[in-house]
Amino acid sequence: MKRLLVTLATLAAALGLVAGCSQAAPATPTKAAAEPTKAPAAQPTAASAAQPTAAPAKTVSFPEKGKTITIIVPVAAGGGSDVSTRVLVPALQKALGGTNIEVVNKAGANQQVGHTEFVKAKPDGYTIAMTNLPTTFTNYLDPDKKAIYDRSSFVPIAAPVLDPGIVVVKNDAPYKTMKDLIDAAKAKPGSISIGATGIMTAPHLMMLRVEQLTGAKFNIVQFDKGAADATNALLGGHIEGQAGFIGDLFTQVKSGNFRALAVMDSNRSPFLPDIPTMKELGFDVVYYTARGYSVQKGTPQEIVDTLEAAFKAASSDPDVKKRQDEMGLTQKYLGSKEYAALWDQMEKEAKPLIDQIRASNK
Repeated sequence: MKRLLVTLATLAAALGLVAGCSQAAPATPTKAAAEPTKAPAAQPTAASAAQPTAAPAKTVSFPEKGKTITIIVPVAAGGGSDVSTRVLVPALQKALGGTNIEVVNKAGANQQVGHTEFVKAKPDGYTIAMTNLPTTFTNYLDPDKKAIYDRSSFVPIAAPVLDPGIVVVKNDAPYKTMKDLIDAAKAKPGSISIGATGIMTAPHLMMLRVEQLTGAKFNIVQFDKGAADATNALLGGHIEGQAGFIGDLFTQVKSGNFRALAVMDSNRSPFLPDIPTMKELGFDVVYYTARGYSVQKGTPQEIVDTLEAAFKAASSDPDVKKRQDEMGLTQKYLGSKEYAALWDQMEKEAKPLIDQIRASNK
């Protein structure tokens, strides 16, 4: 078991380092414009052995007037992934000429439920998935989860938000600092319950990294439908703390319901300037989640380009920026190629380590 935790913690460190560098019913999709090609797309990094590709560019009418685009958010409503998407939608609709966009929450199995529905849709640009890293790829890198998709199933469009990790407790908790929480977990190993969003999701890996570096031992409780369920559990007093990201938890901290203890970034967050980083506390934990969007392989390149331009325009909209600031969403926009490069680099680092984790757990 010790070997398993150390290996998991190593995975968390590798993913954190890479990341630091850098619901309504869905509309019925229309017939795909083209079949996927087998030729790998050119990428800005050598990290990937085989990239998913869009179909060859051709003249297409997208989006068609009167047709709805569906964005599948694979977590429950209320978390950072959900709200960051909903903030973008009005500006995204405008950038796409007034096209109606519906956000549909399909939670379950650490985002696997939503992504399974996504890959079954036709590659015509009318069904988009929110694809958070690293959770999206840890699902399909674990054969035990039997995902029907892999890296080649996704064509990244953009990642408007790169969200730093955070640990919070209720405002009336006895833990005033991260050191208080760590000391309590060391004194009584496993006695303090910390909410995460599923095995091998980003908050889980982040807390394993904290455990490995501090010597503390927490009871990590999994809420595989998303951060909102963990937040509700903390509000209800069912757990003592929550590991997540600033975009998930900033509203609760700002309102006074939660107390932030530490931020997993190289520098303090402008949203929480009084909260120290883990580095300031002597622990090298830098961890992010990339909140991005993708379409299916085989989507015509012209549609991919249109959507990428629309996401860039929406992310630059002054009202979007203002609302993201109000919710503590860290805006570090990545275009299609940059997001693909980050994805491939993180996955390359993660795959052999996940194989080791599975082997040591047998």
